[in-house]
Amino acid sequence: MMINNETRHNLNENINRMIDNYEMTRENGQKPSDAIDAMIAGIGYDETIRTVAALVNTVGAWDQRISDTNRTWSADKAPTRDELAEMGIYTPSAIHQCHIDQLADAARKAAKPAEEEHETPEEDETSTATDPAQEATPEDDNTIKATFCELGNKPTFNPNHRKENHFSKSYTAVVFNGRNAYDAVILRLYETAATTYCCLWVHDNCSWTHDSGRSYYRSSTGRAGGYQYNRTSAAAADAIKRAGIKLSQPIGGRGDGSIYEAVYAIANAMWKGSDYYIHITEANA
Repeated sequence: MMINNETRHNLNENINRMIDNYEMTRENGQKPSDAIDAMIAGIGYDETIRTVAALVNTVGAWDQRISDTNRTWSADKAPTRDELAEMGIYTPSAIHQCHIDQLADAARKAAKPAEEEHETPEEDETSTATDPAQEATPEDDNTIKATFCELGNKPTFNPNHRKENHFSKSYTAVVFNGRNAYDAVILRLYETAATTYCCLWVHDNCSWTHDSGRSYYRSSTGRAGGYQYNRTSAAAADAIKRAGIKLSQPIGGRGDGSIYEAVYAIANAMWKGSDYYIHITEANA
């Protein structure tokens, strides 16, 4: 198998994304198959299978925590253990071998989805503000919900991720209390050729909330690299997770619509019953 930097980088990024999706689904009481479904939605069936097979192949043949069935399944779907080692890819410490085997079980049983078109017509305007009456998020079981977790440590904000010369898009949840407008959530995205960066600010205003004494202020950054998947939503998912905010569904790799829903969910977690809308600004083409 030909090994180059792009192959190594893409596989490494996808493995990290698989681990993040698995951790999030476990935290939400979901199954390994839900993590696989999220990966397929983000990077496609073939890349998901290759990623999980690579995880299996990093585990030594002597390790009986990987079933013989899954070893046979993964053998011809990803680089061998030696090839992965040559790329600097080893069994990740962030996921247990038993969990890798569970993911392989789920991936092996996953059905390849029918080909679907996902293209969205381009917007002519560079800045839009959605009308909450027209774009209100339906309250059903599929709606993304956000939970503010207690912070053991202050979230890390990396100023190097704020690359203003590469700004691509921002999502702002604007709250209106009848007299004043207030930017409650700001999520900004920056695109370079190989990496997408995300900066997130959640602004607290205790005098407006009905949860006095609790601080919702958070700021963090995230990033996503690689190709052949939606990097913007993956970078947003990384920043949101680092801010100590848990989403009820993984959004990494699921497209820009999932970012809108996540920002809405974060605002809704603070401002239940308030009037707010999501303002989207895009860089000039």
